[in-house]
Amino acid sequence: MMRFTDIKREAGFVFGHRQIKLTLLVVFLLSAASLWSGHVEMQEQQATIERLLEKDQIEREAVITHQSNYGMVAYYAFHLTYAPPSPLAFSAVGERDVFPWKHRIRMLALEGQIYESDTDNPE
Repeated sequence: MMRFTDIKREAGFVFGHRQIKLTLLVVFLLSAASLWSGHVEMQEQQATIERLLEKDQIEREAVITHQSNYGMVAYYAFHLTYAPPSPLAFSAVGERDVFPWKHRIRMLALEGQIYESDTDNPE
């Protein structure tokens, strides 16, 4: 069983080398910069979502004034879909900066996909 004095002695050996101290300092600074960068990116994505929600509401109201019934509004209006960042997304941005996390889709475009796939008996 290790005692506190053993841990203290081993820590003294490790931190006695200048290279170890410098390496740990560099690792700490890079980690802090990475976390800060991820936090800034997630704040920007959250602000983008808020802006898009406001513009989506304005656009939806414009479509409502031009269409006669709600079915046509649902059919021709763009629908905003998005994946909000999780609370810990700043620690590992991953592929959120590569793959799209927000989309504007139309029912008009989705209806065509229903008939594109042939699930009947192919002959």
